[in-house]
Amino acid sequence: MQPFTLRCPRPGAAALSSTFFILSRGHNAGRPSYSPNPNCFALSCEVPDLARYYWLVYALWMTGSFGPCIMGTAIPFVRLRDVQACICAHRLADPTPGPLIGQLAALSALEAKLTAQMALLSECRKALLHKAILPNPAASNGDLPQFIFSPINMQEQ
Repeated sequence: MQPFTLRCPRPGAAALSSTFFILSRGHNAGRPSYSPNPNCFALSCEVPDLARYYWLVYALWMTGSFGPCIMGTAIPFVRLRDVQACICAHRLADPTPGPLIGQLAALSALEAKLTAQMALLSECRKALLHKAILPNPAASNGDLPQFIFSPINMQEQ
């Protein structure tokens, strides 16, 4: 893998196509992303190595390798030089990890698809609950459904 540069991006500056971002603050410090965040580092490298570096940082984040580098009491953060040292220490040993990167990308796409399906299921659940508790506008007398509000005759008890 070719060398990379890790820096703090300027807010509002345009990112290169061979750049991804690493979250530097919060409980997800070290998480990679292709979109910039307010508190992040920018890793720039050659275009062919971009996927390899992205998945390397993702693997480091998922396995907790950035954990010892995280500092701070109120707001956890990781320093630029610690992230750079961690990436350099854990470079992929295999120079052509193509199948692994393809499998990780497919797994990530499946995860995104399932997340979207879970959001749709949540919306369906909300619609069913609204249908169950809200009055039917097509009802002619406008009464609420009997299964929700049934009068209790206190004298008969």
